[in-house]
Amino acid sequence: MQDGGRKLLGVRPYDKVAFVVEDKQVRLAPTKSIVERTAGVFKSDRPARTAAELREDAQQAMAEESLERLNRPHKRRMKR
Repeated sequence: MQDGGRKLLGVRPYDKVAFVVEDKQVRLAPTKSIVERTAGVFKSDRPARTAAELREDAQQAMAEESLERLNRPHKRRMKR
């Protein structure tokens, strides 16, 4: 899409757009990201976690999973 069309729609390169068909015409419209469309779907009494907190939790979970894999007994493969 050319710069003029992007400015008119308010979209940036790589933003998603929708082709909307109405009355035998096709209209191009900006779409919201999956995050924007699903924000607030799950309600919680706890405050929202920051990106840094989520990243830290993910790193911790990956480290724990790696340790579990290291401590598992290895299965020997039978030769055919």
